[in-house]
Amino acid sequence: MSVSLEKTAYIGSVISPAIINDSTALYGKLVQLLNKMMKNEGSTSTVAALNALTDPMPNLIVKMTDAGTLSLGSLVVAIDDYVYFDGLNWLAAEWISPVSSARQVYVNNVTDLEIAVAAQTAGQFIHLMPGTYNLTESLAIPLAADGGGLIGEGIVVINGAAAADEAIKINTADATGTFEYTIGGGIETKGGANKIALKIVNGASAQKTIVYVKDSANFLDNGTGVAISAVNTGTGAVRLYVNGNGQGFDTMNITPKVADDRFTFNNIDIDENMVVASVAVAATFYFRNCKIPHAGITGGNATNVIGFVGCWTEEVAFVPVAVDASDTPDGFSGTIL
Repeated sequence: MSVSLEKTAYIGSVISPAIINDSTALYGKLVQLLNKMMKNEGSTSTVAALNALTDPMPNLIVKMTDAGTLSLGSLVVAIDDYVYFDGLNWLAAEWISPVSSARQVYVNNVTDLEIAVAAQTAGQFIHLMPGTYNLTESLAIPLAADGGGLIGEGIVVINGAAAADEAIKINTADATGTFEYTIGGGIETKGGANKIALKIVNGASAQKTIVYVKDSANFLDNGTGVAISAVNTGTGAVRLYVNGNGQGFDTMNITPKVADDRFTFNNIDIDENMVVASVAVAATFYFRNCKIPHAGITGGNATNVIGFVGCWTEEVAFVPVAVDASDTPDGFSGTIL
């Protein structure tokens, strides 16, 4: 199939790892292919003019370099800041990371991710470019990162280190106050084999710990492990708010401690069991528009407050039926709407 240089250059100008599953492999191959389809001719002054136009554009991935040359045709900046090349022979392409700032940090490899998390500050969000991040240790979220988070830009996979008990750990220990953290975008996280993906621990403290999981972010158990472990052993509340897009979650283990604990789940599939420690406090468990594992929310206590709104389960795979009391067979006494 013949592809014109004009079309090739246009494709190259708008291509982005945000729409490619594996930016480190597939994106590199696409760049090489585009380069082979284009010639190195023309003047470096034209290249400099092009760079001056494109560099300020956010998330622009393809860029001309002074190492190549350009001729034949003209450059037009069209709507939406896309760069269209009209009838020209193009040259080279390279990765340009979005510019990091005090509030927004961009990473595209596991080394930079682990460094960024260790240094994360209050209100700072770390954006993970598409790809797979194989951790070398537990990704311990620091207390200094209050109000910040991790956001997956496109499809992001985080794999826990084999020797670590969990992939991501939120372990708060301040005596007072509130700690909040967000995990969102397209991040899929699993621990090492038979380990924990996300571990939330309040410790022996009065601090309130709030974790938000949103967008398509999800957690898997990787064998006999646990997707989410949330354990409160302090006097402050632990709160987990999950607002999804219908994605699946594996096994969850939850231990409430105080009446102010809250665990809410909206628009997700709970594909495996949820095990809740029997603690006689009025901690809240709330499920809305969720698929519930049949007879799979075990443990709990009659003092706990549990509610289901618009939820369903599957006694037979892919055959939905209404949730009923048999789906919480142990201590829970829930309200079902």
